[in-house]
Amino acid sequence: MNRPAVHLRVAAVTDAAPGVRSLELAAAPGTGPLPAAPPGGHIGVEWAPGRWNSYSLTAPSPAPDRWHVSVARRPDSRGGSVWAHGLAPGDAVVATTPRSSFPPVDTARHHLLVAGGIGVTPILSHARWHAFWGTRSRCSPSTAPVPRHTATSCARSAGTGWWRPPAASRPTPRWSGC
Repeated sequence: MNRPAVHLRVAAVTDAAPGVRSLELAAAPGTGPLPAAPPGGHIGVEWAPGRWNSYSLTAPSPAPDRWHVSVARRPDSRGGSVWAHGLAPGDAVVATTPRSSFPPVDTARHHLLVAGGIGVTPILSHARWHAFWGTRSRCSPSTAPVPRHTATSCARSAGTGWWRPPAASRPTPRWSGC
């Protein structure tokens, strides 16, 4: 990766959904504050010497003290998701500074956030950013009307849905299933 390295420590690990591990990452002691993370941003994580995977940040962080990523364990993994699922609080992690390939458009009057599959995780930070700033947004896999600041999730079967935030981080935005 060409971006500067950021030295982190795993602050917390939770199972967000079956096969999905959420990692809360904090700056390693003595390294200073984390750089800002734009909505829709992602970081590169080094899981073995010279081996990097990109992970979407799932919360907006204009002045963060923690970064959050969610990693699906892949049976066909080359090692990155297996490594991430083996992390524990206190473990060292090297990452890149965040960047976003699709930041929010400040001049837009309304945002419709639509995602599927792997695209759901960067949408989470966009939905939270809009909820925080009170901008008009809708996050939905369909064109059906949904209340403002609502994210709707669909899954092929019960228990396989996309990442769902812990109860403490709801109600902004509200989350519903279909």
